[in-house]
Amino acid sequence: MKKAIKGTITTALLLSSLSIGAGVMASTDSVETSQVKMSKVESSKAGAFEPYGKRPGIKNGTLPTDEKNVSYAFSVPNGYAYGKVWIKNNGKAKLTFTVKNTHFDEIVMSGSVKKGDSKSFYVDPNEGWGADNHIIEFSSDENLDGSFSVMCFDNDKFE
Repeated sequence: MKKAIKGTITTALLLSSLSIGAGVMASTDSVETSQVKMSKVESSKAGAFEPYGKRPGIKNGTLPTDEKNVSYAFSVPNGYAYGKVWIKNNGKAKLTFTVKNTHFDEIVMSGSVKKGDSKSFYVDPNEGWGADNHIIEFSSDENLDGSFSVMCFDNDKFE
């Protein structure tokens, strides 16, 4: 009988120590945490605007070398009425461009780029160019050669 009581007490102590350990483990708020430091990544500020990225209303293109006039359509989504146009002119003559709002048949931006140059143009921040369909038209006295990018922004800092 003593052996049975000893065995029962030993078993009880063993089980109680296991349950106490489990209870302590369960009640411990052991949470693994990690910290991530975020930093803003900016593109190169050297030279002209770099024509790539993913943003609403973006239109990238290479100008055809067998044309003197060409146009491309793009849409400006709601809230992204601040526009930026970047043009690189590799042609033999000055390149001119216009951006038209097709709904109102209204020119909202225009300019020119000398041969061998690249240049960025910005819409007037007080006006914007409206959420709508647009066309960018390029022309030159010689065949076109170069590249362009149209970007739309939701702020007048063009970021």
